[in-house]
Amino acid sequence: MQTIDYSNYTYFELHQALAAVDRERFPENYRAIIKELEARKASGDIETFDVKPTPYFAGFWRRVFAHIVDTLLLSTVTLLLGKLLFDSMVAIGYFGLLIGFIFSALYFTIGYSHILDGQTPGKMLLDIKVTDRKGQSLTLGNAFIRFLVIDFSFYTSSSLLAWATFNDTLVFALGLICNLVLLTSIYLLIFNRPSRRTLHDYLAGSMVVRMDIEHQAHEPLWKGHFAFLTPLIFVVALISNSEFLKEKAKQEMLTPLKESIETSHPAFKDQTFKTLIINVHTNNPDTDLEQASDEITTLVREHPDAKSFSNVYLVVFTGFNLGIAHSTRQETTFFQL
Repeated sequence: MQTIDYSNYTYFELHQALAAVDRERFPENYRAIIKELEARKASGDIETFDVKPTPYFAGFWRRVFAHIVDTLLLSTVTLLLGKLLFDSMVAIGYFGLLIGFIFSALYFTIGYSHILDGQTPGKMLLDIKVTDRKGQSLTLGNAFIRFLVIDFSFYTSSSLLAWATFNDTLVFALGLICNLVLLTSIYLLIFNRPSRRTLHDYLAGSMVVRMDIEHQAHEPLWKGHFAFLTPLIFVVALISNSEFLKEKAKQEMLTPLKESIETSHPAFKDQTFKTLIINVHTNNPDTDLEQASDEITTLVREHPDAKSFSNVYLVVFTGFNLGIAHSTRQETTFFQL
């Protein structure tokens, strides 16, 4: 292939060509661009005014609004599906989270990938798209990695902690990872200018760009960001550990009462107790919630470990949780001891 003559390119066009050229397939062109750039710098022929006023990378608000649109759309569709199949969704219990995860994975992986040219419905509306660092569409594999890093944590991971209640260390580790991923991604989205590439962008080799602007070069991650992120990560770890220990102490205090309710009502599983609030969930959609509430109220009143509380707020409920959408039916009771 004949080497391209870059002498008529503007300084800015040379940088565009450098970002787009495949240096392994076209090493002669790559070297020619580098040589021309060095010659321009040496001669001082640098056209600093030759910069497009419209940013190439998608801005903060475009990305945020696009994600809000996608979230609302996906949640609405999933919620309607869950309502139509309410009894079935309730009966499968925590496996509903797996269904929600699959829906989210399909929606975002296909939208981020070459199948839809990097555009979910939200990104289509805001006229932006996901590409790789060369401006090309992502493969399905990289699109799934991008989804998994941030969207999995945002929609599903906190709910999946219910699967890990048998292991306190795993509960804490999962919660901490989710918090750190969200913190790092939010920080980079706000402060990593101009590209605003976040953690999932770096791990998937992606970026979010405007549809109406030609490809431009981007700079590597500024190492100064690590100086700001390090203390923030430390603070999040301390807060996560403190909240985990408080929640664990509350659950241990109410364990005898929890066991009493489970013995009398085997249908109720995975209860969550928080100080004066008792939430009892059943996976049986045919349970008479009012009758169950009356029976549990009697048990609470008679249980010696409950006497230290002056007020009790009891919620007996059934429903489904798909992570990205949930719906419940409940019976609420407030009483004094």
